[in-house]
Amino acid sequence: RTEPDALSAADPAARGAEALLRARRLEAFHAHLVAVQEALSDRAFDSARRLCAEAAALVTAANAVRSPGMQTIADPAWRALWDAAKRYATRGDQSAPFPGQSCTLCEQPLAETARQRLHAFDEAIHSDIEERAVRATANLAMAVERARALPCEVTDHSAVLEELGLLDVALASTLAAWLEKSAQRRQCLLTALEGGLEGVVPVLNAGPLL
Repeated sequence: RTEPDALSAADPAARGAEALLRARRLEAFHAHLVAVQEALSDRAFDSARRLCAEAAALVTAANAVRSPGMQTIADPAWRALWDAAKRYATRGDQSAPFPGQSCTLCEQPLAETARQRLHAFDEAIHSDIEERAVRATANLAMAVERARALPCEVTDHSAVLEELGLLDVALASTLAAWLEKSAQRRQCLLTALEGGLEGVVPVLNAGPLL
């Protein structure tokens, strides 16, 4: 027995302080296990798939808007000209439908396909699709960083596992196995966030302290 251990054994106050510190460490470890299980839950995987799909769809749409045939609509001056033409077409009535049933200049009826093209173009010119694509991509990147930063490796908790092993070897071993499974599941979550998850995801049952 080392000198500090001997002093602790002889000093009830020191033993009490050590017990309190140990209890706080175990309490923090328990809270962490709960957080890991929630971060790797089925809901987290569903959310990852939605984030990935949404970001991919918005980026594709934004790229379409930036295509050579659509690049000029991003210019503020060009949009101002379009809005001026639209105000003329609707006689300044913002509640009037656009496009109308006929051409403003020639008064000839507009074919349904022509009306659909004008409507789609009007939506595209005022679209916030690029901003939404940037936000979705940023949200996806943050989700990836959170998953990567999740400390669920056995080596992340070697000290507390060693301390638990002094109290209950079987419990420490079970928790180490649970952390290994959580690390495998985290890798699957990262793959899901990259849009490449296929096959069966390892099941993460509730840990022995949960």
